[in-house]
Amino acid sequence: MPDYYNAKEVVQRGINIISAGRGKKPPVKDNEILVGIMNNGVGVVAPDVTSDSRFKHFYDAYSRGDWLKMDVYALPKDEVENCSDQGIVPINDLTKIVEENPPKIESRF
Repeated sequence: MPDYYNAKEVVQRGINIISAGRGKKPPVKDNEILVGIMNNGVGVVAPDVTSDSRFKHFYDAYSRGDWLKMDVYALPKDEVENCSDQGIVPINDLTKIVEENPPKIESRF
């Protein structure tokens, strides 16, 4: 599986995961991967954060202030092929998509 995905497709096809434990990776179901939506204020990238080490790497970078915001999305494995990496997505493009099509949200504690 790729290391990065298309942030616009992930927010449209995935589920925004809300987790009680900040800094703790949410549970992952068998039929999905976790994708971080990493926002630096200008653009976003969407790395695969399914593994504990990748989640920790990106969460630590967010905690240091390298990223302004980190959202975690569960992406069904059957949607991965529709989410090929497009590089950095301008934040305005992603904001417009989210406003027009609010993402599904799920709590995982």
